[in-house]
Amino acid sequence: EDVPATSAPDVTFQSPTIDEQSLKKPAARKLRVFVSYAENLPSMDKFGKCDPYVTVMMGKEVRKTKTVKDCRDPIFRESFEFWLFDKTEQLVLTVMDWNSLFKDEVIGTGRVH
Repeated sequence: EDVPATSAPDVTFQSPTIDEQSLKKPAARKLRVFVSYAENLPSMDKFGKCDPYVTVMMGKEVRKTKTVKDCRDPIFRESFEFWLFDKTEQLVLTVMDWNSLFKDEVIGTGRVH
């Protein structure tokens, strides 16, 4: 017997578009920074005290540890995560002295390239 011919459904396939520039960019990576402690910080106040905290900056992102009052040997034990999109970004850690009446003062800065 003859089987009647059926028409196949009209199917169209579209190739996925690929952004050539995105293939050239390195994949983003996550960086975890652990701020542990500081030792022998200088006395920044008239009374021989220091109220330190640390700012951690990667690109335009800035994170900050808690402030440890009246301590020249603070223990922070805090971690921060940053997404890295550019190999040229640098990590900047700055130890600051908190002040209630005046602008906070920089105690020291370190950079990692």
